[in-house]
Amino acid sequence: MSQIQLIQLKNKETGEGKIVCNHARDKYPRNLWGGVVMENLAQTLANIIIRQRMLAIKEQLGYRTALQIYDEIVLVVPKGDADRVLAGLDPIMTARVDWLPNLPVAYEAKAGHSYGEV
Repeated sequence: MSQIQLIQLKNKETGEGKIVCNHARDKYPRNLWGGVVMENLAQTLANIIIRQRMLAIKEQLGYRTALQIYDEIVLVVPKGDADRVLAGLDPIMTARVDWLPNLPVAYEAKAGHSYGEV
């Protein structure tokens, strides 16, 4: 397994900094743009949150996720159960994240006969 180490370097005189990445296979550290680091961090946190929501949907509504694309969850439910499931999603999807309580969480839900319809 390879090891990756992120290091923040600062110029003592100017206060300017950069992030470098030391990877076991590289001879020299690589510079990383801070935006890439933050983007990957945000995407990882979003992925953890959406997977927690998927588990809660299974436990509370009884439906497994049929498809997940980035921040989108697709459920396949009987037509007669769609309204109940849509109503049941609200408390699950808007619940505060225990380990990130100030994070605003919002969602949008739709029902349709096919994926393309919603």
